[in-house]
Amino acid sequence: MMTLNRWRKAQKYERMYWMKTTENIIAGSIGQLGWYEWKCNEMEKALLPYTDKEHYDSFRIIEIGCGPIGIINYINRGQRYGLDSLEEFYKSNDTLTKLRNTDVLYLEGTGEKIPFEENFFDLVIIDNVLDHVYDTNAVMNEIMRVLNPGGFLYLIVNVRTRFGTQVHKILSALLIDKGHPQSFDVISIRNLIGRFQFSLRSESVSDFSEARSRDMRSHFIKDKIKGYTRVSEFLYYAVCQKF
Repeated sequence: MMTLNRWRKAQKYERMYWMKTTENIIAGSIGQLGWYEWKCNEMEKALLPYTDKEHYDSFRIIEIGCGPIGIINYINRGQRYGLDSLEEFYKSNDTLTKLRNTDVLYLEGTGEKIPFEENFFDLVIIDNVLDHVYDTNAVMNEIMRVLNPGGFLYLIVNVRTRFGTQVHKILSALLIDKGHPQSFDVISIRNLIGRFQFSLRSESVSDFSEARSRDMRSHFIKDKIKGYTRVSEFLYYAVCQKF
C-alpha cells in the first residue's frame, strides 16, 4: 500500500504543475483550459443514452479531484460540486479561478472522505484522478456510498499495457514519475469496477499505438523515453451505474 508521505509528494508535484500552467496562461503559451469543455461534451454524449434529459437536468453532480476548473465547470444543469484536496491552493490563484462557473460550489476534500451524506448524488465524475489518489479502494467505497441507487459514475483514467504498468510501478516508487503514485492497466480497472459491483454500461479505450507514436514524435525527452520503453499511457473511459 502506498505511504502517506508518497501521496504528499504527488500532491506537491500537482501544485507545481498548476503553478507552471498558470505561468504559461499568463505568458499566452497555452489557452484557457478549454479541453475541459470538450471533455464535458464527450461525457454527456456517453451518458445521455442511459438517462432522459429531464432527469439529467435535475441531477446532483460532484466531480472528485476536479482541479481548479474541471469538467463540472461546463455542465449547465443540476446542482454541481467540485471536490479537490488542493482547493485552498487553487482558490488563491486568480488566473485559474476567474475561469470558474460561479454556479459550481468548489470544496476542499478528498475522494477517500467525501463530505456528503449517503445516496446524495445522481452522478459522480472522476477524470484522471484514480492514479493520483492515496487509497483507491477507499475512494471507490465513498463513490458507492454517496451515489443514489441508479446513479452514475463517469470514469476516465490513464492506463498502460500490462508491461507498461509493471515498469511504471518501478518508476513511481523511484519518484521518476512523482505525480502518479498509482498504476493501472485495462484489466485492473475493469476488476476494480466489478469488485464494487457497478454495472458497466459502456466503455472505450484509446489506442496505445497512437499514444506511443505520439510520445516518440514529441520534442520532450521524457515523452520520447516513455514511447521507446513502451510505458506510454492511453485512456480508459467508462459509464458505470449503481444498482
